[in-house]
Amino acid sequence: PLHDSKGAIIGAVVTVQDITERKQAEDALQEERNKFQAIVDSLEYGLSTQDRDYTIIYQNKVLRDIFGDQLGEKCYRAYEFRDEICDGCPVQQVWADGEPHTLESKLVGPSGEMVFLEITANPVRDARGKIVACLEIARDITERKSAEEKLARIVDGSTIPTFVISSEHTITHWNTALESLT
Repeated sequence: PLHDSKGAIIGAVVTVQDITERKQAEDALQEERNKFQAIVDSLEYGLSTQDRDYTIIYQNKVLRDIFGDQLGEKCYRAYEFRDEICDGCPVQQVWADGEPHTLESKLVGPSGEMVFLEITANPVRDARGKIVACLEIARDITERKSAEEKLARIVDGSTIPTFVISSEHTITHWNTALESLT
């Protein structure tokens, strides 16, 4: 306010600043966030991010649809219904060595069905390279595991010496007919 000699307000000083560039930058950033969110939500895999305390700080639509909104919950409670960190937890391994880790997990889903997941945990680093979070990707491999079990039953039922080789060229299963030869 502008005052006269008696202290009465006789006007005001107004400053104006052009914020067009800032508003354009904010709009562009929001547009990129929306694109990113649309991409992540369209994934068929569950995706979540946890902090060092295993608290969920992000989860995509796949996980929200299965488990509900679990932001702020411990991952082991939200996804495995446990009171402590899971055995072989790939997130724990990421925090320990900074490398990606994968684990196959068998769990009971929220509706009581048995689900097999391939869980891959990856470090999320800041600009200085410090790990600030862990990105966990959960891929449903229930159908693959079911097919593997069916194949194992076929192999087990055969009287011909038979074994199964994985795509990594390792023997994953053999029958008793082969075992009796070796």
